Amino acid sequence: MPLNIHTQTIDTGIGDWIFTEAQPALDLADSVASLWEGYGDLPPFTEKILPRTTVELMFNLGNPHKVLAVDGKACDKPYECGWLSGMQQRFLTVHTPNGSHLISVSLKPLGAWRLLRLPLTDVTGRVPLISSIWGQQIDSLSDQLLSIQTAAQRFTVLENWLRQELDMASSTPAWLMHATQQLENSRGQIGIQQLSRKLGISRSLLHRDFREHIGLAPKSYARLCRFDFLLKQPAKNYNAWLDTAEQLGYYDDSHLYRDFRAITGTTPREYWRLRTPDGSAMYI
Repeated sequence: MPLNIHTQTIDTGIGDWIFTEAQPALDLADSVASLWEGYGDLPPFTEKILPRTTVELMFNLGNPHKVLAVDGKACDKPYECGWLSGMQQRFLTVHTPNGSHLISVSLKPLGAWRLLRLPLTDVTGRVPLISSIWGQQIDSLSDQLLSIQTAAQRFTVLENWLRQELDMASSTPAWLMHATQQLENSRGQIGIQQLSRKLGISRSLLHRDFREHIGLAPKSYARLCRFDFLLKQPAKNYNAWLDTAEQLGYYDDSHLYRDFRAITGTTPREYWRLRTPDGSAMYI
């Protein structure tokens, strides 16, 4: 069963969002970061979803959504049933026309590799429909999720499905887990050359296996670890948040602005003004 299930009602500024989150059962903890469900009877809105260090396996239990930009590039694609958001280096723009009810598995990159059984570069910077990955067999899972009354029960169904689908027998380099943990624990501030020396492997091998199993080059993943951690930090005001950025190795304003412009398409101050309550997105 999922652990530590917690539900809260969040005032988003455009309406209430009921958010339920759970930690995965212990046998899934190496592959799954969390499970979450969000529901809101909200007016139409558009937001930029900002990159994180997880791959999101999303099931849509409500009305269709529309993706207007992927990897910062314009598109116009409706999503009715569900989708998988691979590792992103730039923002997604999503329009929600008529309320939202989503349930998601936030997969650690190695967990996504075990689930998809393909190089994660195949889905990096992409948002494929789940039907394009699993075919019609995924429809029965979606129908089952729709028929269940509570988030906790839906989480249990998803965990049981993951136990069937995750290829836990597939071997990954033993050092790869340590490498991702060190980048995450250092908040992306450990140098790649230093990391390769600590692990006793070449930079070329580090780069090759990171792209295969994580979906990004090590330096890109380190950059994302720092950015992700910064978005999660609470701060009373913009200046206090800038102080946190400096502590994370954004050594001057131009460094922070350059990263923010590349990842979000906007400035840190504009992000601060338009961010959602959890900091993971911006209203536009």
